[in-house]
Amino acid sequence: MKLSELLREDDFLLGLPSREKRSALEAVASRLGRRTGRPQGQVLNALCRRERLGWTAKATV
Repeated sequence: MKLSELLREDDFLLGLPSREKRSALEAVASRLGRRTGRPQGQVLNALCRRERLGWTAKATV
């Protein structure tokens, strides 16, 4: 599956006024919740759990 199959251009929130990661995740969760029909809280919890896991890519030198 390609990332382009999951994300649309309007899924990107450029210039989002946010001072903390939590408020940025809340904005993303709100948009994804509306698009997917899932409650914002459920999406936010999933995003927060994923954030706690850390980086997804490993650097190879």
